[in-house]
Amino acid sequence: MQLRMSSVIAIFSGALIAQAGSLPSKAGAESNQAGRLLKEIKGDAEQIRASASNLDRLTKTPDAKWMDYDQQWNTFKPAQECIDLATQRLDGMKTSLSPAERQALDQVKRDVETIASATHDLWSRLGQSKVDLTLRGLSADARDLGKAARDLIKTTASTS
Repeated sequence: MQLRMSSVIAIFSGALIAQAGSLPSKAGAESNQAGRLLKEIKGDAEQIRASASNLDRLTKTPDAKWMDYDQQWNTFKPAQECIDLATQRLDGMKTSLSPAERQALDQVKRDVETIASATHDLWSRLGQSKVDLTLRGLSADARDLGKAARDLIKTTASTS
């Protein structure tokens, strides 16, 4: 009986030590995943910035067509959705992030809200039945979206 009890204690102790040894690697893996997600966010923000710049140029092009705008919308809207998903995943692992990564996540969330607001404003103008494609407000919305994307790029670049 004593031998059995000693064996059980030894096995249990070994399992606890093994589990404790795996905790830092899990935190390290989540930190690596957080870094990868931030890089993905940065890439998507760069795509949004480029599309916003193209949209701003389109407002200054007299022969621009709705399809030109729609093409840019179809470029940056999926990028915005990818950013939203990556931000949600980062938020889910917030407790395992370093203080710097948590601070970056908080700033990323603010920047993402700004991008979402600028995207909404832009869509409100583009979604009108008779939209003036050279409208100054449309250009301002595109510039606001580009600025928000640049801010997000700066935030994610500082964490790399």
